[in-house]
Amino acid sequence: MKNLILVLLILSSFSCANTKNGNSNQDSTTKLKQSTPMNYKELAKQKFQITDKTEQVFECIENEDKTFSLCKVIKEGTTMQPRNSIQFAVYDMKTNEMVYEGGVDGGSVEWYDSQRLEIYQQPGIPMEGMTREDMIQIYDVVEKTQKRKSEVEKK
Repeated sequence: MKNLILVLLILSSFSCANTKNGNSNQDSTTKLKQSTPMNYKELAKQKFQITDKTEQVFECIENEDKTFSLCKVIKEGTTMQPRNSIQFAVYDMKTNEMVYEGGVDGGSVEWYDSQRLEIYQQPGIPMEGMTREDMIQIYDVVEKTQKRKSEVEKK
């Protein structure tokens, strides 16, 4: 009788272990299906919640050597808020990973060269003696450094 109970206990533990393994295999299969790779444009649309019905301008601009892509969403200004609003992200085109993101109000974002962005943020009231180049930031997406455009061009 004791042996019968012991055998039943061992069999039930194996069947429980087998059920758990079966479920984990199904879970990993589901995870693989859900994590199918998306390209950078799809990732950017998902990040910025772009749909066909949104009233925003969405664009992705590749750099000169096609290693990075600048994706941005531009909301045009309104009567109540006349400054445009730009949300942007830079993606590595080989890995489809986002390497930098940011936003500006009343300004612009574009490629300065193959690995640097030119980010202009229009201030409310510019300080006396400040030029447009002083208000433009140059961000290096590889080295992760930022300088004023007036400092970069002096070199």
